Amino acid sequence: MGHQVTVLIGVEDDDPGLCPHVLADVTRGTFGETERHPPAIGEPKRQLLRSSIHVNHGAVDDAQPVVADAVDLDSFLLAIGLDVVHGNVGPVLESCERVRIHILYGDTVERYREHAAATGRPVLLEAIHPYGYTDRHPEAFQALRAISPYRAHRAAGPIRVCIHLRWGDVNVPGRTDGQDRLLPNRYYLRVCGSVLDALRQQGASFVVRLHTEVPARRYTLYPDTRGLFFWLNHPVTVDPSEYVLDEFEVLPNLEKVLNVDAREALDDFATADVLILSLSALGYVGGLLNPHGLVIYAPWWHPALPDWLIADEHGNLDAAQVATRIADHLGHRS
Repeated sequence: MGHQVTVLIGVEDDDPGLCPHVLADVTRGTFGETERHPPAIGEPKRQLLRSSIHVNHGAVDDAQPVVADAVDLDSFLLAIGLDVVHGNVGPVLESCERVRIHILYGDTVERYREHAAATGRPVLLEAIHPYGYTDRHPEAFQALRAISPYRAHRAAGPIRVCIHLRWGDVNVPGRTDGQDRLLPNRYYLRVCGSVLDALRQQGASFVVRLHTEVPARRYTLYPDTRGLFFWLNHPVTVDPSEYVLDEFEVLPNLEKVLNVDAREALDDFATADVLILSLSALGYVGGLLNPHGLVIYAPWWHPALPDWLIADEHGNLDAAQVATRIADHLGHRS
């Protein structure tokens, strides 16, 4: 295995009291914002994703992160350079020095890389939050596609344009940091309009799938409501009338996808022909795992991958660039 550091991100934990409730965050569209308490009742009990960062004996800049499906350990091990007989992964993982880390920073990886070199024993870091490292090396995320659980997907039928409209928890009255996550509806409409113009130029049929959360009824949240991962100073009422989607009715072939399970949303994002992101780590992970589609990024604190298209704050894109990328995608899809 050599002198290397491997990092598992989003590992499972037999004691839910010791492991941040990542799945609760994924369910709410906020993967990466965690607290140390068990998942709320009704939340999934199995981890959706595992990922790994393999750091070579050389510089940290050579690191290559990879992601594996929770049951795809063979691909995971092959991606970090291990040829393991199927079903015999235990001895390989057991040979590592295992260290649990909540938040992964670049200097943490470097420190354990040096430790692995000094001891001659590989290190397995088990981490929940990778962004302290990956925000400085976003290009490393491209290695995820080699073992994405969606790598074998082959699209058929109309072009599927997915919009992730981040509402849900960030629209809760009284949440002080919610506005940092909101984009105006006109942003999504402008981005989607540019994509649809390019598709029409190619004569391509399409559907637009709008993913968001809309409360089914009025209800009240209290500061001590179980499962909340943000602070409330007083009780607040969530009202469906504040979650109106009428502005999106101008989009042709619109399908509203409301309140679905996080895994279903992730499946749609990671296999979309075009994925329009919001300011959300759930959509961001969907983009990372999408090996074939065109991802359109809204600038925020987690950086874009090099091949993503970047819209400005108003949703403006370079029309010629969009047209070229759409034509290329259609050519590879057929």
